[in-house]
Amino acid sequence: MKIITKTPCPGDRKSADKQSLGRMLVPAILLAFPFLAANAADLQVLVYEKGGDALPVRDAAVCLGPSAKPDQLGSGLTDNNGKVTFTDVPAAPLVLTVSKSGYKSDRRVLSSSHGERIIMVSLPTGGGGPACEAGIAGEGGISGQGLALQGFRLDNGNQSTRNRTVTLSHSVQGSTPTHYRASETPGFDDVVWKAYVPAPRFQLSDGPGNKTVYFQIRRHSQVSGARLQSLSSVREDSIVLK
Repeated sequence: MKIITKTPCPGDRKSADKQSLGRMLVPAILLAFPFLAANAADLQVLVYEKGGDALPVRDAAVCLGPSAKPDQLGSGLTDNNGKVTFTDVPAAPLVLTVSKSGYKSDRRVLSSSHGERIIMVSLPTGGGGPACEAGIAGEGGISGQGLALQGFRLDNGNQSTRNRTVTLSHSVQGSTPTHYRASETPGFDDVVWKAYVPAPRFQLSDGPGNKTVYFQIRRHSQVSGARLQSLSSVREDSIVLK
């Protein structure tokens, strides 16, 4: 399904069309039900002020996720058009939350079919209601509540070692991971996910020389009978085994 990139706006369309469109990637993959993953598509959320000229609301916080964790699939700020776009959203029951200071927030349940891939939300002025409290990286940016792997280093950045066992030093931003995996091959050949620990250890392959290790973390959960995981980017670092 193709997403509509130019959406009619109740406000000033000419000025709105000149503004850049915010996009946010959702690091989520449905594993258990292939037909849900096959139906994954972009979900566009348009936020307007209720009443009057129905002007777009900029910098409204938008969260998407299952009811148990409403921001698990990500969050972001609306752009000048009052828009934020989630990509590859699975056709599973999800909760959408929109909030901004000075407005009454909106929370709604999206059906598993997601028949409408463009959701229009009107916020009345005032206050109250559930809030989208996820950390925001900036307009159209990836949410701080996503799974971000940072500062990956082997043995805290040492250039060489005489010990085959090294520490996978790293930091995590956003959600708490449940598993990690590490390998000397970028495809993680024959590697299984292990329970996450803050400072995992890894055994380098035998023989001296330069060793490159690839590292990734994930958050795994159950949503309406389906297994859902959020994956971080793959990071790599090298060290010389003497």
